[in-house]
Amino acid sequence: MIDVHETFVNQKDEDDPQAVFNLVSKELLELSLKERTAIQEEIHGVKCLAPKESNELLEKSLYDLALALENDELIPPRKKQAYINSQKIPNTYVNDDDFRLRFLRFALFDAVKAAEKIVRFLECALELFGEFALERAVYLSDFDCRDLKYIREGEFQFLPFRDRSGRKILAVMNPLMPRDDTEIYKSRARIMFYMTWTASNDIDVQQKGLVFLVRFTSNYDFSANNMYKLRDAPKYPYDVLSMARPSAIHICSPDRQFYRFAQSIILFRIRQLGREKIKIHYGESVELQYSLHSYGIPTEHIPLTFSGNIKDGYIKQWLKMRGCAESQEYASEIIECPQLDDVLFRQGVSSLSYPGNSRVHRLVERRYVQDPNVAPKRGTVKSKREKVVLEIIHDIGSSGGRFLVWNDNGWWSELIKIEPLQTKLEYFIKEVLRTKRKEERLSRSRHRIHLDCSTSMFQSQHDNDLGCSNKRTKSNHWDDYFCNQEDG
Repeated sequence: MIDVHETFVNQKDEDDPQAVFNLVSKELLELSLKERTAIQEEIHGVKCLAPKESNELLEKSLYDLALALENDELIPPRKKQAYINSQKIPNTYVNDDDFRLRFLRFALFDAVKAAEKIVRFLECALELFGEFALERAVYLSDFDCRDLKYIREGEFQFLPFRDRSGRKILAVMNPLMPRDDTEIYKSRARIMFYMTWTASNDIDVQQKGLVFLVRFTSNYDFSANNMYKLRDAPKYPYDVLSMARPSAIHICSPDRQFYRFAQSIILFRIRQLGREKIKIHYGESVELQYSLHSYGIPTEHIPLTFSGNIKDGYIKQWLKMRGCAESQEYASEIIECPQLDDVLFRQGVSSLSYPGNSRVHRLVERRYVQDPNVAPKRGTVKSKREKVVLEIIHDIGSSGGRFLVWNDNGWWSELIKIEPLQTKLEYFIKEVLRTKRKEERLSRSRHRIHLDCSTSMFQSQHDNDLGCSNKRTKSNHWDDYFCNQEDG
C-alpha cells in the first residue's frame, strides 16, 4: 500500500522553515524560462497550461492511460493493490471514461502521471472511506456526524463566484489548527478529498484548474507543544487529496515566525506537483485583500471577518445544495457557480458588478443612445424595448452565456422559458434607464450649482467694485475687531 503519511524529506528540514523556501527556489530554478513564464501566466490567469482538446487527443490519451495502468513495469503490483481490487468489481467507476479523463486533465494528458495519480487516489480513498470508494464516488451521506460538524465550521469553503479568469476558488481557513481531538486530521483529509472531487465534476474546473486560497488569521493559535503534537499526527499530502489540478495557490498570513513554520509544513505536503504555483502573501487583513485583488480574486466574498472569525453562510448554503444534488431530484437544474459570461437575476441583490450583468448594462446604454433633436414617436418605446431584449438574448447566447436565476435552496438555475426571461430583461432595462436618468439629473444639478456659484462670485466682485456690497466676510469682521482693540 502506498505511504500517504510521508511528509518531510528528513527530520532536519522539518524544523527549518527556511529550508522549505530554499527548496522551492531550487525547484523553480530547475525549470526553463519558458516553463516559469507559463506558470506565472497561469497564476495570474493570463493563460492556461491545459492543451486544446480534440477527439483524437482524448481517444489516444485514454488508450495510453489504459496501457500504463496495466503495465507492471511502470507501476509494480504492490503499489496498485487498490486498483487491482477495483477491477474485480463489475460496475466500478474506475473504468469510466469520465473518471479517467479527470486524471488525464489533472496531469495535462501525460498518461504515465495520470496512471500514478489514479493509483494513489484509490489507495487514499480506500484508507479514508473504505471498500465502497473503489466502486463509486463518495457522497455527503457517507460522512458521519463528526465529519459533518467539522464541515459546518467552515475551514473549507468554496467562494460563490469565480476569479477574473473564470476559475473556481477553494478557501482553506486556518489549516493545521491544533485540536484536542486527534481524529480531526483524518476528518480534514476526508473533507479535502470530497470537496475537490465535487469541484472537479465541472469540466471547466478540470481544464482550468482550481485556485486554492490558504488563509491564516490572527485567531490561529500555534505553540511549541502543538508543533510536537502535529508531528505525531497522521499526515496526508495535499497532492494526493486534491482531485483538481491547482492552477494557483495563495498562502496568506501575518508576518510572524510561527506562521512561517506552518507554511513550511504546507509546502512540504504539497510536494513538487504544486509548489511552483505558490504565492505567499504577508500582511494584515487589508493588505492581504489588496494583494489578492491584484490576482483577480473577489476578496469581498472571502468568508472571514476583519477580526479573523470564519463566516459559515456559504458553507451552509453549499451543504444544502450538495444534499439536493446527490438526491438526484434537482441534479439536472443545479448550477453551483456561474460563469463570467452568465447574466444573474437575484431578488434584493445588485449584481451590476458581475461581468455578465455589466455587459448587459453596456448593451442597453449603447442601444438607447438617441439623437436629442429627434423626439420619439408615441408607441415606439415598448417596441424598441422588445427589440433590445431580443438583441440581448442573442448577444449573450452567442458568446456561450446563460441567464441564471437564484433558487432559495442555494443554487442557480438556468432561465430557459422565453416569457419570464423577457419580463426580467425588460425590468432590467427599465432599471438601467432609470439609473442613467438619475445620474444625468444629478450631473445637471451639479453643473447648475457650479454655474450659480461662479455667477454669484462674479456678481459679488462686481458689487464690491461698485462699492454697494452689504455682505461682510469673516476676514473683514476680524480686521474691524482688531482695529477696535487697538483704538481702545
